This record gives sequence, C-alpha cells and structure tokens, in this order.
Amino acid sequence: MFKKILEVGKKNDVASTGAEVLSGIFLDGALGQIAPGITALRASYKQRQHEERTEIIFSAIFQEIDYLFEQFNNLKADQQEFVDNIAFPLMLENAIEETEKAKIEYIFNAFKNIVTKGITEEDLIIGYYDVLKGLRLNEINRLIQLTPEYRKEHFSSGKTITLNVDLSEKGKERREFTNYMDSKLEQYGLLHGDIIVNGPGHTQPFDNSPVTPFAVNFLNFIKQSTKTTKSV
Repeated sequence: MFKKILEVGKKNDVASTGAEVLSGIFLDGALGQIAPGITALRASYKQRQHEERTEIIFSAIFQEIDYLFEQFNNLKADQQEFVDNIAFPLMLENAIEETEKAKIEYIFNAFKNIVTKGITEEDLIIGYYDVLKGLRLNEINRLIQLTPEYRKEHFSSGKTITLNVDLSEKGKERREFTNYMDSKLEQYGLLHGDIIVNGPGHTQPFDNSPVTPFAVNFLNFIKQSTKTTKSV
C-alpha cells in the first residue's frame, strides 16, 4: 500500500498541490481504492477519530513525499516489501488507534526511521511501538528530560543540579505524580531505578542519568530522522 501511496503522491505533484488538499482527496477518492473501508469511517466519535488520524498521517507523508520516495527506492526489494506489507500497516494502525494526537508525530517519525535506515526486524519494531502506545506524552517528555543530552543542553556540565521542591499540597501532588511516571518508565525498562527527590534543596550529580540503553534506542527510534522533518 505504501508504494502505491508514494506513486499517487508523485503523480499528483503533491509537493506543489499541498499535502492537506491531496490527503483530503485521498480520503474521498483514491484512498478508497487503495484501502477500501477507510472512507466509510464517518458516523461515531471513534470513526471520526480514525479518519482524522488517517488524514494526519497521509498529510505527513505528502509533506515528505520527495524524501520518502527517494529513500524507499533506495531500499532493496525485500526491504520495500517489508515496508509495504508490514511496517506501513503497523504505523497506520498505531496512528489510527492513538488517543493523543500529539503522539502521532512520534509514530510517523518511527516509520520514517524504518524507511530511512531499512529496519526490517519486525519484533523490534512491534516492541518499540508497544512501548510508545503504552506511554502518555508527558511520560515521554519526562524520559527525554532525564537524558544526558537534555541535561547538557539545559544545565551547565560539571555542576550539580539543585532541585527546589515545592512543599505545598499542590507541589506534593505533583511529586507523587512524577513518582508514578518514573515508576511506569522503570517498569517499561526505560529507567534504571529510584531517582525520586523528596527533600527541598536536594542535589544530584549532573552526569547521573538514570535512562537505560533500551531507552536511548527507543528515543532514537521515535525521534526525527532528518532536520527537514515537519511536525504532523
């Protein structure tokens, strides 16, 4: 299916037509021939959500049509078949079922990385998508904030980070919620363990990052693959 989408996108000169316009045309016309049933998603809230998510994904594809067309054609025949028959349906299914619209960007980034890097390990891809599906956007942001790269960008290297703890009831509630997020990230194998700070003015070493190697690989899987990637 993905190969057909690229071919139709190139044929209709989506780069000049406009991704949003052509994605709408697809939902009402050509897409119905490529993926019968998608255009029937109209009635319920769930169905409208499915259609909206589908349009977001196709719009993202059309925004990147030239790059994706080039990268797809650089793949070997077996890699193209994998993208067409396995990776693309997986990506579309995850996007359609995603309740947080902002996470669709990560879902598309992952697919773009699959095409760009020629990733064909199905179990690995499904595993990363399962992790992405299980995390909320604020939990992903929390994980990113704990990476060495984030700390180096936002704090001075070689120093300690002083964490000023809000002792109000609201602050206590926020710390308990952060504890919950960290526990969940640990359960997913993304954090090493106890990193919670419970006291005011507590400090921790700058380079003491709790993220696991699995977390680094996961974040690399869902991050933008090129500087030209646009938000979906």
